[in-house]
Parts: sequence; structure tokens; C-alpha cells
Amino acid sequence: MKKIKAFFAALGEKTSKVTPRRIAIVIVCTLCFLIPTFMAFSIIFADDSNYIPDSLSVELYDSERVLIAEESAEPNLDKHNSLVDIFYHIITGSVKIADPPIPPEDSLPLYASVVYNGDRSEYVCYFSFLNGSSYYVDKNGDIFLIPSATAENFLSSIYAESLYTKAAPPKLYTNTGLTIVPSSASWFYRLYDDTYREALNYKTTTEALTYDFSEVIDVRFEDEPDACTARVFENGSLIYEGSREALNKLMISTSDSVRITLEATWKETNGVLFHGDVSYSFDATLRDRSEFYLNSNTLTEGGFIVLSCTNIKDLSKIIFESDSAYAPVFCKTGNGAKALIPYPKNFTKDTVDITVSYGASSKHFSVTLTTPSSNNVSAVEIDNLIKDISSKAEKTVYFQGNIASPLNNGFSVEYAFGDSLSNGTVTAFGNRYLSANNTQSVRALCSGKVIATGHCDSLGNYIVVDHGLGLLSWYCHLSDFDSFEGKTLAVGDSVGKSGVGKASDKDGFLLLFILNGEALDPSVIIEQNSKNG
Repeated sequence: MKKIKAFFAALGEKTSKVTPRRIAIVIVCTLCFLIPTFMAFSIIFADDSNYIPDSLSVELYDSERVLIAEESAEPNLDKHNSLVDIFYHIITGSVKIADPPIPPEDSLPLYASVVYNGDRSEYVCYFSFLNGSSYYVDKNGDIFLIPSATAENFLSSIYAESLYTKAAPPKLYTNTGLTIVPSSASWFYRLYDDTYREALNYKTTTEALTYDFSEVIDVRFEDEPDACTARVFENGSLIYEGSREALNKLMISTSDSVRITLEATWKETNGVLFHGDVSYSFDATLRDRSEFYLNSNTLTEGGFIVLSCTNIKDLSKIIFESDSAYAPVFCKTGNGAKALIPYPKNFTKDTVDITVSYGASSKHFSVTLTTPSSNNVSAVEIDNLIKDISSKAEKTVYFQGNIASPLNNGFSVEYAFGDSLSNGTVTAFGNRYLSANNTQSVRALCSGKVIATGHCDSLGNYIVVDHGLGLLSWYCHLSDFDSFEGKTLAVGDSVGKSGVGKASDKDGFLLLFILNGEALDPSVIIEQNSKNG
């Protein structure tokens, strides 16, 4: 037992001995532990408002989420002109507030993605030209008021260009709604402090892009320039130089594509929001162009020819010119239009010249006329009746270019258009057909709609069928009606029964064809538009 006590006593003496060396070791170990701990706590709890990171990265997007600019650099406290400098001051200098100073809808948002102190943050920024009204919202929905000086620096920078509605040249549109990109521009817009800055972030192209136009070459500016000169080149040759407004009256007859240049100027005057010069150079392709056709280049006395037009949207814009002074009635047929052109009266030339235009399309026709007869056929005695009923004609086109012949239904000709009647005192303005049997059915020779029924001394009982395009057929000398006003007829439908007339006591019927008040020759009409029926 004494030996054990002596061991612990000796051990106690040994462990309690303190030397300078041991003290130094303890101090060093303590410092090595405390210094890093102190630094760590200092970083965590220290005020970092004056800390300048080695690098700050900013990506800025406009309201359409299109990238405006991106920059990564070390912020400079003394400068406010770079994107990094501006956003460093925005982040470090903004103050949290409860409500936005202005409603979000009162300004266009800009979207910023910022990497700061190693952390990426997303901000929606609302810059206002009103002092003290700019702010941003972070991903948590917290609102921060941006210092006025910092907001002014941003609004004066090139990065705010998208916030100025006039920071890009006014848009130029085609009549199909396409936006034409300028080829070059020198453009200035007014800042909030009434100074002007040259715009930089607008789109131009040195390539001659191609744009579709419908029917005509027609362009319009979002804001009208003070001056604009247009030039049009076809196959490399200048075919037009003048005002932009007159482009839609330009006829392009030989090709579907032309090169167009525009030189537009917005003048600098007091108070304007913008000024500058803008040039455009592009190819214009005309689609939906109208085409024009005649069913014959020969016109027989008493007959008519059919003019067909394609891609017609507005009948009132069809331009018809003829040296015969005749003005046809155009009617819509699907996406196109048609008109009937009769043999001209009291016309001395052997040919009649016709020009038809719509939009940028135009075509000239030269129609040969057959030698007219000596008879000047006129329906003077029933002229007022014809005019009155012709005025009821509809725009609907029933006529499809096929007309049946009464000869195919058992009728024969008693007298024809142009024949002299009553000892030469009357000239027939229609054909009269004799029936094979009394009160034989008289059938519609062409599809149409009944627009009139009645009786007069010269025509007896009559039914008038509208075929469209201004063409009416009259069935006269009837003993009875099988059709009524408003009824739609197909070829072969019965219109009534044959009877006798004032100029003939033989059973039959009188057939008239009237085009816009002018009497036509039924034989010619039927021959040129024959259909077995």
C-alpha cells in the first residue's frame, strides 16, 4: 500500500510541475483555435454593406423576356454607367417598402438575373420617370425602393432604351400585317430630361428581305414621316419614283416581284419625341393577284361576251375602261367576279378596246366586232317597263354560261330578233317561238330567280327571270303561269304555258334577253352559250 501511495505521490508531483515551455504550447494551441472561430463569426455577423465583391454578374431582359444586355465585372463605387455598377447600387442601396409606389401596370417591367456574393437572385424591376417611384420585386415578393439617383442613372443609360416607346424607328407594315425591317437608320429619341440620345438597340438588315403583299403594294408607317420617297424597280429598271401613298395605285403587269426602296425622314422640331432618317430596301411579292379573262375575243351583234375576274374582294375597286363607254355590272362569283359586255350600240369602229384593273393587276383586251346589221333594234315601246324590272336585278349570279334552246323542247322559230314586223313599222327585239301543241310548257332556258310577273299590252302575260350579271330573260305571250315571283329556277323548270300575242295569233311564246336594259339577240345568246335541254 505504501508503494502505491508513493507512486501516485510521485505522479502528482510530476504532472503539477509548470514550465515556460508548457505555457507557450498552451497559448499557441488556444490562439490556433480561437482566431479561425473569431473570423468565422465576424464574417457571419459583420455588416457587409461596404463589401465589394470581386465579381458581379447581371443579365437584363426586356418585358418580352428578350435579352437586352449581360455583363460580369467588379463593381466600381465611383461609377454608375456600366450595367454591373448600376445594379450594384440598386441592390446595396435599395430600401424595403411595404407597397409599390406606382402600380406595376403603369410601367414596363425589366427582368434581371443577378449573381452577387455567389448567390443568384431574380428581380422584376419597374423604372419610372417619376421621382422616387422606381422599385424592384424579388423572388419572395418583397418590394424595394430604388434610390432616385440610381434610377436616373439607369434611365439615362442605353440599357433603358426599351422603356422609351420611341427609341426605335416607327414600324413599317405591309398590307398583310408584316413588319418591314429597316436596312439602315440614324435615329434619336428624347430622354426624360428632354435631351436626345441616339438609339442603338433596334433591328436592321443589310439583306433585301422578301415580304408578301395582297393585291397591291401598300405600306403604312406606325408614325407618318415628314417626308418619304419611294422607288420601285422591276427587273432592275426603275419603273416608279414618287410618294409612298401612290404605291397602291401602281400597276405591276409583267412580274410578281419588285424591289422597293423607301427613304423616310422625321424632322427634328421642338418637343418631338424622336427624329431621324430611316432607309428600307426589300422585295415585294404580290399574292392574290387578280387575273382577267374574256370567253371570246369576238363580239357578235345582239350578243355579249363574259368578262371573268379572279381574286376580287371589293367590287367597287374594279376599274373598267372601254372606248364604247359601256359600264358593265360586276357581280361576285365565289372569290372572283363576272360581268357581261354586250355589243356596243352606235359604235363605228371594228374593234372595241377594254382595259380592266384591280389593285396592281391590269389587262387590256381588243375585241373584234362583227359587221352590224342595218336594223337598229330597240325596245322603246316597253322601255320604261324594262328599266323598272332591270332595276330589281340581284347581285347573286345564277348564270353559269349555259343556256338551253327552245328548239330542243319542240318549239320552232316564228320570227327572230331584228325582223321587220307590221309592214316594217316594228323591229322585233326578241325571238318568237311556235309551240307544237297548244298551251305547251315553256321551260327556263337558264338557271335564275323569278323577279317579276305581270301583263302589258305588247307582251301579254310575262315572267322575268334574273340570271345575275345584269342578264334577264323574259318569257312573254303566256296563257298561264307555273312560277311565281321569288321562285328559284333550274334549267328545264316550267315557267308557264304558251299562248298567243298581240303580233301573232299562233300559239307560242316571245323570248327576250335584256342585259342592263339593252335588248340582246336570243339566237346569238343561245348559240354562244348552248346547252341541250
